Amino acid sequence: MKKNINWPIILILLLAAILRFYNLMHDAPYFFNPDERNMAGAVTRFVLPAKFSEISKCIFSEFTSKNLPATNYQPKTDNCSLNPHFFAYGQFPLYLAYLSDSFLKAPLFALNANQAGRLATDFPAAVFWLRFWSAVSSIATVYAVYRLAILLSIPALPAALFSAFQKKNHLFLSLGCHIDRACLRV
Repeated sequence: MKKNINWPIILILLLAAILRFYNLMHDAPYFFNPDERNMAGAVTRFVLPAKFSEISKCIFSEFTSKNLPATNYQPKTDNCSLNPHFFAYGQFPLYLAYLSDSFLKAPLFALNANQAGRLATDFPAAVFWLRFWSAVSSIATVYAVYRLAILLSIPALPAALFSAFQKKNHLFLSLGCHIDRACLRV
């Protein structure tokens, strides 16, 4: 049995992807958005331990550590740090950006642990991954608008097409996407 492919929605999602991913790092290396700068700065403070066997100790220490002043706390190079010390937008996008960058750098870490920077994320990489996942969330929103329009019995393709061109609004709303709030916003 041959499945019918809905080419119009695929083309609309492709258009949405082009609009969102084109020139993703448009303001590099300056990164003007202050909220984005704060989020990326929090991602750069994450540090995994030098040995993968110590990751469980690192996570446990984050829950049992003494009172650390969040204003002047700098992670020690010998220890790990998984506390972002930034809680304005939730932690889900911060950890998602860090894990994405870490998985990309994991083969380098396996080859030479000294040059991999212990899987530390630099500032431009943090901004890239935050923007990448924001764009992915925004494209998912376009598809959610399409499915919602079908459920509400309104013209779904025009609604999705209109949603695809709402780049600025969707990306802005998707930037603060985290586990406490719904990521798909209309």
